Amino acid sequence: MSESIARYDAEPAVVEQLIRGDVSSVPREALLRYVFTFCERVGISPLAVPFSLMKTQRGMQLVANRNFYDAVASKYSVSRECVGEGFFEGTKLYYTRYRAITPDGRVTEDMALVDTAGLNGNDLANAIMKAHTKGRNRVTRAHLGFPFPDETEAETVPGASVVSIEQMPNAGNGEPPAPEPEPPKANEQQIKRIHAIAKKLGITEEAYRRLLAERFGCKSSKSLTEEQADELIRELAHLWREREQAQEQAPQSEAETPEVVVEQSQAPSPNATAERNVLVSPIDANHHLEQLGISAEDVRAWRKAWVATWGDGMAFNRIAVSATSREDFIRAMQQSGVRVSTAVGGA
Repeated sequence: MSESIARYDAEPAVVEQLIRGDVSSVPREALLRYVFTFCERVGISPLAVPFSLMKTQRGMQLVANRNFYDAVASKYSVSRECVGEGFFEGTKLYYTRYRAITPDGRVTEDMALVDTAGLNGNDLANAIMKAHTKGRNRVTRAHLGFPFPDETEAETVPGASVVSIEQMPNAGNGEPPAPEPEPPKANEQQIKRIHAIAKKLGITEEAYRRLLAERFGCKSSKSLTEEQADELIRELAHLWREREQAQEQAPQSEAETPEVVVEQSQAPSPNATAERNVLVSPIDANHHLEQLGISAEDVRAWRKAWVATWGDGMAFNRIAVSATSREDFIRAMQQSGVRVSTAVGGA
């Protein structure tokens, strides 16, 4: 098989874009020729529609689907067997582990994960079936060494979607498409609104700049787009309402918020001794968690899950700054009954 692929003479322009991971500038006809010729070289039928396109923020990437992996597994006598499956303890992550064997005696194993949080009945059954499909695809790809990503990975890429090659807009002469016009920048009214709410929240200049850098990759609100400015205004306004509610209903929140005991292998952080009614900045809480090795995306997921469960965002901030390690924080969340399906939750 490897010798057949090595002899494949592809159009250099197509190969270059495949390596870059974006074929959006490749004419549709050229990409179809590549697919047909590749299928011929590896001995499978292109009529099985073995490839799709994954649309991402970077552009379009050629991905192999189940039809491709089933076809090459049959062609090269790859035996695929599920050797393990189930839920990771304490999570809603369902895993499958597959083993691939070829007549030459080579053995490869690989694993796939699917999030089943909130799923029941047919939806849960479909998710488990997807885990098996993903597992077979991954072990086939690993065993035979094909370079194409698996289309089931699209669900792990934010904003990604899978479409057929026929839906690909024709890039004409192969020149990159004209760049889209830049979105309008934040206007003066939005900038004033952002500064006003940040001031009311008592966010320091350092924390404010850090927030802009982490969320939007800029150092000034003047660099935000109108859409980003609206998003930041909504988030800051929500934090202000949350703080007002916490101040007005502090006794009630104290009674409703679970007492979380964090088992720690070392002396507790000085922050952990703070009184429970002390207001903690969400910016400081987020920054502390990120210093513990929790990504900004996972911090937002934990916060969202906590508020959905208990409705008291200030309690989340207090627990966050009291954690002395990534494991302490995760344990505290789990003891309070909060679960999220992220890399953090699966740790």
